[in-house]
Amino acid sequence: MKGFLAIVRREILERRRLLAAAAVAGLVPLAVPPLCHVGAANAADVRSSTAFVLSIAFALGTSVGLGATMIVPALVSRRLAFDFARPLSGAAIWGGRLGASLALASMAAVLVWIPTLLTGSRIPLSDIVPTVRFSRAWPLMALACLAVLFAASHGAKLVARSRSPLIVADVALATLATLGFSNALSRVPLHDARTLSNAMMGMSIAIGLAFLAGAQASVVWGRVDARAAHRSFAIVFWTVIGAAIVIAQAYSLWGAGRIL
Repeated sequence: MKGFLAIVRREILERRRLLAAAAVAGLVPLAVPPLCHVGAANAADVRSSTAFVLSIAFALGTSVGLGATMIVPALVSRRLAFDFARPLSGAAIWGGRLGASLALASMAAVLVWIPTLLTGSRIPLSDIVPTVRFSRAWPLMALACLAVLFAASHGAKLVARSRSPLIVADVALATLATLGFSNALSRVPLHDARTLSNAMMGMSIAIGLAFLAGAQASVVWGRVDARAAHRSFAIVFWTVIGAAIVIAQAYSLWGAGRIL
């Protein structure tokens, strides 16, 4: 745990300028109503909408950007060996960077909102969230989405930088996975909205878990060898995706049979 927290602290301190940029961006919503000649009656809504879009942009951009730059460049250049030389596990090295990314993305989003909230404008969540249950769970769902974005960006960057022939297999497997998921969805009748929704949700969760598990494996098993990291990522990622396709096929067959 100490190693995990040490990495989180180090990564946040090294990228603290990102938080300063978010704080400056938080002033933008205050300037939008005057620049757009918005009346006082609608100024609060305009500030809220602008701040909402900016906060999402900062959170998503931070996760994607850090996913591509926080681990892979250090892994390819073997600078990641510095962390492995210390009494740190691969899981702590990966988890610390993921935790730092989530913290930075969350803090950046909050910093963008602070100036708007100080003016008395509200966060327009009630206009977006469909149900009370979702409104209670959205913080955890948002963190999960940011984590998946970080892992997906890491995986894409790793595949591109590894220059491994394995990328040909990745393309082939991606094609087969697309066909497998599409075939499973096509078997569910369009009027069976519940089964179709459950299948799509399950596939989305499986893909997210595949990215997270594969990204962690690339650091834990691949260590400072880019091709070994790519190979580890691919093995875990496609194993999870393959299992998800089998389950999706079985679920769609059950759903189609239940309707018939």
